Amino acid sequence: MPTLLVWGERDLILPAAHLAYARTRLPHARSHLFRDTGHMPQIERTAEVEALLRELWA
Repeated sequence: MPTLLVWGERDLILPAAHLAYARTRLPHARSHLFRDTGHMPQIERTAEVEALLRELWA
């Protein structure tokens, strides 16, 4: 199943270090760490997340 992990570099709830762990658990997933972004990249970086999803689904 295609999987996309998106994370914010400035996430105070789930720090970016959690992305590294998630990558070990889902080694075939695509991932993206957004700079200057907090806990909700899907809201803070809507257009960029949409582009990543469209690429994943293509």
